[in-house]
Amino acid sequence: MGSTTTKTVITTTTHVSQLSIDGTFTENDEKCKRQARNALWLFSGAMIATLLYHLLAFIFFCTCIGIPIAFDLIKMSKIVQIAGNSKYIIRRPPMTCLRWFKCIIYFPFGLLMCAIHLAFGILNCALIIFIPFGIEHFKLLKYAICPFNLEIYEKGDIEMQIDED
Repeated sequence: MGSTTTKTVITTTTHVSQLSIDGTFTENDEKCKRQARNALWLFSGAMIATLLYHLLAFIFFCTCIGIPIAFDLIKMSKIVQIAGNSKYIIRRPPMTCLRWFKCIIYFPFGLLMCAIHLAFGILNCALIIFIPFGIEHFKLLKYAICPFNLEIYEKGDIEMQIDED
């Protein structure tokens, strides 16, 4: 009686980044570039700012009156993390009485966070390669002073909402 043997052949392929004929990168290359940009953004001061927003949120969570402020600070830390990504838009709805009250309570901490974003912006602009990240820190200044009721949209979502209106 004959025995049958099976052979398993394992092949591996490596992805080589190549330009197409029209000079564009593949989707995989775009994803790698986006991930590298996000990692550089976090190391350009965004990680420290995110940790400080979380620390402030923890401090505000310890008080009963500060719990709504803490939720907005956690949302602000998410905004800081995605600020280096250009596919998001941040919008601020009109001021309400509650938002004014939150801004008054948060004002000293807002000045501190503005100073931190300003310092990181100047530091990143001093290093010529990191100028785009410095500009992003400067853009975050207006949200750091009063980070309440901010809404985050993807660019495609906001364009669809504008078309519906």
